[in-house]
Amino acid sequence: MGRFFFFYSFLCFVLLISGCFSSSFEHHLCSPTEASALLQFKQSFQNMSEEYCRYQCDEDCFPKIKSWNESRDCCTWDGVTCDLLNGHVFRLDLSCSLLRGSIHPNSSLFQLHHLHTLNLAYNHFYYSSIPHSIGQLMNLRHLNLSHSHFDGKIPTEIAYLSNLVSLDLSDGYELQLDQRTFETMLHNFTNLELLALPLGDISSPIYYIHPNSSFFQLHHLHTLNLYNNNFYPSSIPNGIGRLRNLRHLKLSFFDGKIPTEISYLSNLVSLDLSDGYELQLDERTFETMLHNFTNLELLSLFNVNISSPIPVNISSSLRYLDLRDTNLRGVLKENFFLLPNLERIYLGSNDLLKGVFPKIHRSNTLLMELDISHTGISGALPDSIGAFSSLNILNLRECQFSGSIPDSIGNLTQITELILSINHFTGHIPSTISKLKHLTFLAFSHNSFSGEIPNVFSNLQELRYLYISNNSFIGPFPSSILSLTQLYTLDLSSNSLSGPLPSNQSMLQKLTFVDLSYNSLNGTIPSWVFSLPLISSVPLQYNRFRGLANEVIKTNPTLKELHLSNNQLSGSFPQSLVNLTNLETLEISSNNITIDEGSTTCSHL
Repeated sequence: MGRFFFFYSFLCFVLLISGCFSSSFEHHLCSPTEASALLQFKQSFQNMSEEYCRYQCDEDCFPKIKSWNESRDCCTWDGVTCDLLNGHVFRLDLSCSLLRGSIHPNSSLFQLHHLHTLNLAYNHFYYSSIPHSIGQLMNLRHLNLSHSHFDGKIPTEIAYLSNLVSLDLSDGYELQLDQRTFETMLHNFTNLELLALPLGDISSPIYYIHPNSSFFQLHHLHTLNLYNNNFYPSSIPNGIGRLRNLRHLKLSFFDGKIPTEISYLSNLVSLDLSDGYELQLDERTFETMLHNFTNLELLSLFNVNISSPIPVNISSSLRYLDLRDTNLRGVLKENFFLLPNLERIYLGSNDLLKGVFPKIHRSNTLLMELDISHTGISGALPDSIGAFSSLNILNLRECQFSGSIPDSIGNLTQITELILSINHFTGHIPSTISKLKHLTFLAFSHNSFSGEIPNVFSNLQELRYLYISNNSFIGPFPSSILSLTQLYTLDLSSNSLSGPLPSNQSMLQKLTFVDLSYNSLNGTIPSWVFSLPLISSVPLQYNRFRGLANEVIKTNPTLKELHLSNNQLSGSFPQSLVNLTNLETLEISSNNITIDEGSTTCSHL
């Protein structure tokens, strides 16, 4: 009996100990081996800053691996998807996960042999190499390592992944791909539908894709993104027209003449040939493309030398059009603004684009961004500009516009950026500007506006940048500006503003730069100008200021530049300036300031 009791007790002890080791994964769908591999993989990384991640990612960033722990089934972990039949992890999506570190060749990641999808995009792998062990994940169908700061040579082993349907290595500008690996990949990836990668390295440059290359046998390909990161630019291959199923094509950093064969790709939905090395597109090929691409929604030819009249026949499906810096010529017509689906038009930096801004009788209410800056478009801005009720950005910088701004500008209630600088506008700033409550950027500089600057800014509480310099404004400093709590930059220089600055406390707590130089402001410079917590530069030269407020400056660690020259300051050197220990530039010439013997000056400058 005692021996039986001892055996029973020992058995319970063994089961208890066994339970301690297995309870973490008990009743979990996820394979314990794969859960352990994921937890080990988690230990390889630290979190990068969320601010950096948000700058990189379109979607929200959060540390997905933070939720990984033994108490939960790994199939419920963020970014992990399991096969419901056998519990194997087949999808791992850690994009935008704040990962920071390196993936070593012996990483437990490569124990996940059932993976079909691996997405590590938008993380920071410290310019480490893509591990050659990637070739062990033979079941992969989707691999995305884009925007993740990998460096070095793309391993030959990546060509082992013969089941790949999509491969995205985009924005890996330091990655290098040799000719042999490239051709092996193309030979093996017979099911590829999406391909995004760099072409060429320094030691073995790919000058061109050979006409007989397996590249042109990728008949399932619908998305292609190639960028040539070689020091020697290469031409777009003529055989590109054989990839008839392409729907999305992006080719960056190529040069030479765009082949006529590109117009054969009649299924294209998006075409991006921007960022080229003096790419040339002849007029006939351009017209044929526009005629054939009836499903096109995005066309970006920025910096491509077209030297063609502005197109007339454009696909009604078009949503995005970028023809900046293409040597377009001709007259801007109303038809551009009548395309029913067009949301963004960029025609800037085309000096030969002439005519007047057309009067729009029925507008495209979907238009959100319009850029015709740096063109020869002239005349008055028509009242019909107010019909673009969905407009977010209007950039008319450095054109030949004249006349006054119509009151209808106030109808653009969704606008965030209004840029009218370097034109010949005259008259007053319309009071209807106060309706544009979502403005973050407002630029009226270098025009011929006159009269007083109206107090219309109190409602513009999202405004961050305000440029009204180099006009003929008169009258007092507009006090409503002091209520702009989000303002970073204020430039009212080179006008004829007069009178004292408001003495009341400013709410400009985010202001870093304020330029009031070359005006006729007078009186005492109030203390708020120097006490702004983030202020860095204050140009006040060429005014009529007579003094500084008492104890104007206690200390301000952010102020680097202070320009007070050519005013009417008088008396002893202001000892309050001595407290500005981080000041790098101080200009006080052409005043009547004296330095008393024995006084302390800014010796650190």
